[in-house]
Amino acid sequence: METEHDVSELLDAIRGSAGARGPFVYAPHGNINAGSVHGGQRVHNGSAAEGRKPREGRVREGPIPEAEVRAAAFGFAQPDWFGTALQKLKQGPLFLAGRPGSGRRTAALNLLRASCGGTAPLRALDSVTELDRWQPTDASARGYLMDGLFPSRPLGPGVLGHVRSLLKKAGAHMVIVLPDDAALLRRIEQDLHVSPTVCVPPPPSRVFGSCFEAMVPDQRERERLLSALKGRHELGDLLVPELVPAEVVELVSAIVAADGDADALGDVGARLSYRAEREVPALMEKLRDDPDALAFLLAACVYEGLDHRLVREEADRLLKLSEGRLTAVLPGTDPQGAEKADRPNPGFVFRRSLTELLHAVRAVPREREIRTEGAYAHSVEAVVFVRHRQAEAVLRHVWREYGQLSELLIEWLREVDRSSELTRAVGQFVGGAAKWGGGRRALRHIRAFAESERTTSRLIAANALGIAAEDPVLVAEVRYRLQEWSMAVDVRLRTTVAYACGAEFGLSRPDLALQLLHTLLLGVRDRPGEEDRVDDDKVLLAVRVALASLFQAGNEAKVFGRLLEWLDAERGDTEQVLALFAQLLHSPQWFMRNLAEETPDAASIVETVRRALNADSTFDTTCRALLRWAEQGRWDEMPFRAMENLCAALARSLRSGEFRLFVEMEERGTEGWAGLGTARASLSRWRAGGHREAV
Repeated sequence: METEHDVSELLDAIRGSAGARGPFVYAPHGNINAGSVHGGQRVHNGSAAEGRKPREGRVREGPIPEAEVRAAAFGFAQPDWFGTALQKLKQGPLFLAGRPGSGRRTAALNLLRASCGGTAPLRALDSVTELDRWQPTDASARGYLMDGLFPSRPLGPGVLGHVRSLLKKAGAHMVIVLPDDAALLRRIEQDLHVSPTVCVPPPPSRVFGSCFEAMVPDQRERERLLSALKGRHELGDLLVPELVPAEVVELVSAIVAADGDADALGDVGARLSYRAEREVPALMEKLRDDPDALAFLLAACVYEGLDHRLVREEADRLLKLSEGRLTAVLPGTDPQGAEKADRPNPGFVFRRSLTELLHAVRAVPREREIRTEGAYAHSVEAVVFVRHRQAEAVLRHVWREYGQLSELLIEWLREVDRSSELTRAVGQFVGGAAKWGGGRRALRHIRAFAESERTTSRLIAANALGIAAEDPVLVAEVRYRLQEWSMAVDVRLRTTVAYACGAEFGLSRPDLALQLLHTLLLGVRDRPGEEDRVDDDKVLLAVRVALASLFQAGNEAKVFGRLLEWLDAERGDTEQVLALFAQLLHSPQWFMRNLAEETPDAASIVETVRRALNADSTFDTTCRALLRWAEQGRWDEMPFRAMENLCAALARSLRSGEFRLFVEMEERGTEGWAGLGTARASLSRWRAGGHREAV
């Protein structure tokens, strides 16, 4: 059985790149704020989070050893951009980008050393540090080196300004090291209005001279050591332009270690690591038909530097464990044991290289890029065809020409792994296949996904319906099927409808999507059967995910207006609608802007917040969102104005929900929180007898 998806997975799977990623909170089967209010001067909340402190931000910080700083300065060759980067560093955090091996970290340490002083303590921050919650913890530290940015919390202008003010107050500097990823650097330039510095290493000859002089200060001694190269190599031929600083240091170390002995130095060009990768394909081809040598090669690579007897033992163990998978050709025998022609071994692990397979299908790998979908960054070398749209042409051809293959493909894809990038790709294909097939049964294979027990397959169906609806002929059938499925008994079909409303189909037709979601909500009822309740919970979760997707894709006013209509309607469960509203408060930009600017929608937002605070089932989610707003107001003007205006409006009628919110703010808040002054003043008036409603 497939494990349950969490909400972030569901949003990623149905929405893809259609909207900005945002936080979302879901508490299945949660008994939220079931505590009671006790008299006197306090409110007691018997919630699950009672007694806990506010969530601390993720901060991973520690001192950079002085030995590492000295090692970075030893033999450092200043690149041409070093002086300009020093000037940028004085103005705030410096973003330094570069490819692996380019000397990014070494350059960053030297920048901090030059700006902070050679003996100033430096500290390192891990990439999971949330800078909006970071505070300098060591008063003596003057420099901070941060390795990357936490991908799921992109740095905004407000947070950057907050960090600048903290660094200025502490008299410190910060360098943020980034990968050389064009999309990431472009986003930083657009969002933060800063220009990252690209770490272009100095010419190899300059790095060689600086490092060699640091290792061997005496000129005559350097000349003696270089004499070992005569007759075999020219130094200029070894210092090819593509060498990165780490490889230049390797060359210097080899020359110094040889101590002027030409025999000890040997063929230094052959020994350098940057040439090793070029020679690997030829080596593997040479050993292809020799399983003993292949096993020994792998063992020697893992255990290089150990005794040859141990390496040989490990090679023999690997060969035995492989069970013939290191053998390229199997001897051919018939059932009677008679010898026949040899045949290729289908289990041979070196059977086809990636380069061969790419060449066979006319594809190439793209340059390595960094992608930041999900909770952490990952590198990708995407496979692309040489000819544009070749993939679609191949799939369309085999789908139409080979009928039996289509059944195999659907069977294969229904068991795809639960990964958002895989489900989106499969959804594209399955939706496209509906357009290629046509006829009255064009959506038959999509229904097979929609009726699957796996949530992953239903997410694929949701994406596929959006692709199929791009066809002007199929769109009518897609709409008909979704309306039919929204009233079906089968919970699998109803959840598929909800996911489709939050995917491309719904994002292109928000009015129809909201209509279908309302139908799904009306179909959820309080029923005694345990199985029915579980099914309804699945539908409610899917509706919440779809509504969040629509809201975050730019349909804020439309979604909020429809929620107000549902609240005013006689049909439906009011608490379910308030729960949907409370979840949307965790995507706050639209709400904040309307409250801060006091637009016509602001009054409706205040009234709905009031209703959500005074409903036991939605207080906790609503309160948690508003506390986050108040905290953000410490360094961002818009949340500050929004929360100040909201608290002023809530304070005019201090019922139980508003009272509990203000108590939470008083207990958890710190100086600078937006609305905290209003909350404290309102509670003081109540304690003095000025308010009676909250009692």
